[in-house]
Amino acid sequence: MRRDERVTDIYFDAFDYRVEVVLCANLAEARSRRDKKLGKDPDSLADEEALHCYNSADATSHLFLPFNANPGTVAHECAHVVQAMMDHVGAEYEKEVFAYHLGYLVKEVCQWIDLCRRK
Repeated sequence: MRRDERVTDIYFDAFDYRVEVVLCANLAEARSRRDKKLGKDPDSLADEEALHCYNSADATSHLFLPFNANPGTVAHECAHVVQAMMDHVGAEYEKEVFAYHLGYLVKEVCQWIDLCRRK
C-alpha cells in the first residue's frame, strides 16, 4: 500500500455503480497513476483542491480528495459523483432521490476519512 494515498470502494448495488475514493497527498500524482484507466487528464491539476472523474466503460466514479479534506469539499465532490451515477443509469433528476444518495455517499466518505485519520 502506498503511504501517500489510501483507497476504498463504495458500491451502489441498485445501480451496479462503484465509487473509488482516493485520499491522497498529491492530487495530480494520484490522478496520473490512473491515466491508463481514465485517460490522460488534459488540464493542470496544480490548483485543484479535489477532483471527480467518471469512467463510463466500467460504471465507476473516481473521487480524489486530500488527506485534510473538509466536509464541504467532500459534499461538493460527492454531488458530482451522484449526478454522474444518475446520468449513467438514465434517471431523471428528482430532488429526494438525489439528496438520499448524496447523504449516503457523504456519510460513507466522511466515516472512511475519519477512520484513515485515526490510523
